[in-house]
Order: sequence, then C-alpha cells, then structure tokens
Amino acid sequence: MPEIEELTALEISLYTSIDGTTQTTITSIEELIGKMRLQGMDDDSIRRFLVNDLKSGGRIFGTYTNALGRFTTNAVEEAGGIASRGVFERAGITNFQWQTAGGNVCPDCISRSGDTRTMEQWRMVGIPKSGFSVCGFNCNCVLVPSGKGRSVRNRAARKKELKEKFGRI
Repeated sequence: MPEIEELTALEISLYTSIDGTTQTTITSIEELIGKMRLQGMDDDSIRRFLVNDLKSGGRIFGTYTNALGRFTTNAVEEAGGIASRGVFERAGITNFQWQTAGGNVCPDCISRSGDTRTMEQWRMVGIPKSGFSVCGFNCNCVLVPSGKGRSVRNRAARKKELKEKFGRI
C-alpha cells in the first residue's frame, strides 16, 4: 500500500520540520538573551520580556506557534489526500487530473492545471504539497480522479445492502 509509505514519509517530514523550527527558535532566544545581557538587562527583566512574548504571541513565540500551526494544518490536509488517493486507486482509478485551487496559484501549479497522469507519474514529478513547487507545502491544489474506475453504487442501493446485512439502519 503506497499510502503507508507516504504516511511514514509525512510523519518524518513533520518531525523534521518541527525539530528544525524548534532549533531555530532556541537559537533565536539564545541570541536575544545574549544581546539583552550585553546591553545590561538583568535576568528578571529578560525573563519578563520572554514571558510577555510567550503570552502575547510576540515575534519569537508567535512565529514559532504560527509555524507549528502551519505544519499541523498541512499534515492533516496531506494525510487526507493520501487516504483519498489510496481509496481511488483501490477502486481502479488510474488517472488523476491536476486542479488548481485558491486565489493565489503559483506558476508551477498553473502550468500543471488540467494535466492528467497516472499516480505513479505524478509522484515522480511531484504531487501537491510535495515541495516541488514555488508554493511548496502551502499548495492548495488537488489531484482528482479522471476517467473510469469501479462503478460506484448509489446511496439507496448501498443502504439496502447494509440493511440486509445488518438488519435495520
């Protein structure tokens, strides 16, 4: 199941992003403390400044919090995309069309708009949110099923099937 591999890669990517941002934030705090001490601030004043920045979402902790929020949002969206692609592939759908989304589409994604390829071909050249494009992990584009796959039962037929199998619904 390729989606297991993709989810594992997503987990590693998320961990790496969080770790990198955390290390950058730690370095920024250490540099700031050093500069504040060099200018004569005492530890209590520095502590108050940092606590205030933390509480108010200031330039140090606000940047960190915003980055974590972005990572989380992107990871949830990507996990949903991975699961959807797996369902479509198991349904026999082999071709996927690139559709742009959002009001600010990057040039890389515009050039792919409407293109249809197999999932394997898309993986080789870069799928939405894979980092290949100018918009990177903030990409809002999607790959949608294209062509024929396994026929999908209508809601009434599925409800009848479930009722026969499990009794009442």
